[in-house]
Amino acid sequence: MDDKERALDRSRNDDPDRERIVTHWFYFKNKEDMDRLILAALDMDYDVQNSWRPAADGEKWGLILSATHVVDTDTLLARYDLLSRFAERFGGEYDGYEYEVLDDQ
Repeated sequence: MDDKERALDRSRNDDPDRERIVTHWFYFKNKEDMDRLILAALDMDYDVQNSWRPAADGEKWGLILSATHVVDTDTLLARYDLLSRFAERFGGEYDGYEYEVLDDQ
C-alpha cells in the first residue's frame, strides 16, 4: 500500500483496526509448487479462494488465498514480507493483496 492509498482510506473514514477479509495473490510456473504452498497455507489458517491454470503457454498458474485480519500499515507490511518469503520458498511469486474499504460513517 502506498501513501496515496493510505490517504484515500483515511478520507473514507476506514478504520484499519477493523478486521476484514484480505485476499492475497500468487503466481507459479508449475502446479506442483502451487499445491505445496496451498498445503502449507491451509496449516496457517489461510483459505483458498481460487486457483487457475495458465490460459496460454508461458503464462503462470494463479492462486488467491484469503485471511481475516486488520489492515493497519504494520500488519499489512508484515504480511507482505511474510507472504513474499513464503512464495519464494515454494518457487512462486507474491503479487500483493486487496481488501474492501469500510466506510464508518
